Amino acid sequence: MNCLVLIFSRNRALQLDATLRSFLLHCQDVQATDIRILYTTTEPLHCKQYEELSQEYDQYSFIQFISEQNFRSNVLTILGPFKYVLFVVDDNLFVRDFFLQDALSQLDMHSDAVACSLRLGRNTHFSYMFESKQRLPEFRQSQPGMLKYRWPEAQHDFGYPLEVSSSVYRVSELFDMISPLSFSNPNTLESEFANLTDRYAHRYPFLLCYEQSVTFCNPINLVQTAWKNRSGQNPAYSSESLAKRFGEGYRVNVDSYTNFIPQSVHQEVELKLELPGAKPLRKVGLPSESHVTVSVVIPCYQQATFLPEAVKSVVLQTYSAWEIIIVDDGSPDDTVEVAEALCNQFPGRKIRCIRQNNLGLAEARNTGIRASVGQYILPLDADDMISPTMLEKTVHVLKTSPEIGIAYPDTSTFGDVTEVRQAQEWNFPILCTMNILSYCALYRREVWETVGGYNPNMKPTYEDWDFWIGCGEKGFKGLRIPEPLFIYRVRKNTLASEGIKHDRKLKARIILNHPNLYKETLKKSAREILGSEIENESSSGSTKADDALPEAIDTQGSTANRSTTWSGVSSATPLVSVIIPTKNRANMLIDAVRSILKQTYRHFEIIIINDGGGDVEGV
Repeated sequence: MNCLVLIFSRNRALQLDATLRSFLLHCQDVQATDIRILYTTTEPLHCKQYEELSQEYDQYSFIQFISEQNFRSNVLTILGPFKYVLFVVDDNLFVRDFFLQDALSQLDMHSDAVACSLRLGRNTHFSYMFESKQRLPEFRQSQPGMLKYRWPEAQHDFGYPLEVSSSVYRVSELFDMISPLSFSNPNTLESEFANLTDRYAHRYPFLLCYEQSVTFCNPINLVQTAWKNRSGQNPAYSSESLAKRFGEGYRVNVDSYTNFIPQSVHQEVELKLELPGAKPLRKVGLPSESHVTVSVVIPCYQQATFLPEAVKSVVLQTYSAWEIIIVDDGSPDDTVEVAEALCNQFPGRKIRCIRQNNLGLAEARNTGIRASVGQYILPLDADDMISPTMLEKTVHVLKTSPEIGIAYPDTSTFGDVTEVRQAQEWNFPILCTMNILSYCALYRREVWETVGGYNPNMKPTYEDWDFWIGCGEKGFKGLRIPEPLFIYRVRKNTLASEGIKHDRKLKARIILNHPNLYKETLKKSAREILGSEIENESSSGSTKADDALPEAIDTQGSTANRSTTWSGVSSATPLVSVIIPTKNRANMLIDAVRSILKQTYRHFEIIIINDGGGDVEGV
């Protein structure tokens, strides 16, 4: 990683300990960092307490305490060997899980960004220093969970990109900025640093940040004399009072701030002190909950490249009582090696890998679920991800609504297409004619057991749609969560495109898998299609069968929220067929399809007639 975490501290051993503990708790790749604490003291008592802390953290080879001699010289010397630096101060509290590598990768990708802030986000709508609300800038998503915006036009904290409290910089650029400056402590460094904003606004007009703050500063006291910053005035929080508490063995309970959402980058909050000797240092990587309630099943076939992103998205969940079962479905790539590396990367997490011969997606999911122990199941493909609150919000639905068997969200896509796709409200008659939810939904284990699992005859895809129909057939109900908590990767040559090629056959299999739900004429047509394929793989069935099962496009472009439909189903809701002739007008075709997808009436199919033009399958 080659990233320095440089923490500045003065006379605040107890608060520094909270900063370190919370960073160890929430930074999921902390062991790949190099942490240096540059500290200074004004009294022997404070010096002694830093020495005690240094001994306590000696168990971590990547943490080193450095007593300040000459601040400017110390900073420039420490920075030298590293590619990146994260500046932190000793009143920082980290509040949610994150990967520092995300910030570094974003800085690599966005050369026009001056830094990546860990304390800014959509939640920081108030400025403590200005004592006023602040306007959120016009964000754009740089990757799931990360934002990018123009800071020169931004207000208050959002327009203050050069600071030393919680931002990541490229050391080469930072060194050029600060080496000519004269500074003697963190405050004068930040003051001189901030004076450079106009100079660098044109070259680096963007700032990166996490979608939600991962840290904030808790300005409960003031220990420096160089700058009169706003801070709390409670005498119980003076450096002298807290030094006394530290000497008595008290420590800040950093667990109590987990998932706290600050309104400002600076926010005064109560220090929640633990009784002396109440809790030892947390071992890096251990989850806060040991009881598994959610089993995340990740089949993997030739997707080892994407697997770390899928696993990482689960590790970052705000709900931590989970396990991950990776199922290597006979993959010819290095899935096993990647899975083992992930297990080693997160040794305190419940992650394991199962190998089997290549049996297809349905059986891979069934294998993982059989090996799981959770009362709730979440299927997740190896090339997709989930937002940090996915498990928290879906588990809440199932725990508080016993009549609901399935909790499913909307979808956010990335890759070849970036958009939000809304699922539909649960409606079983419509579900029998078109898929209304993504494959990635949380459901009770009893749902899977009652339905009998995913049907292995659904190859290469549509197994999720078939499963959801089975759920409704058995009387289970779903509930939509109107938030894009599922993150779907859109790319070429996936099972989604295979589903389009085999659309008639797959729909025929669904009909015959659930014969009680469909009319006899439709079942006859389904048998004709499957029968003709057995006799001649090149044949797609009789004309009569084609008429009964008209080909429909995947109106969502993926299995993430498929809306393939057909007529002849026993449903009271009329099906509307939208016919679109086209020839060499791909852009106009996209606009036409998107306008149809926005319709409030959802029971429709789209049939595109390509009148001798170029290939439009990708559309």
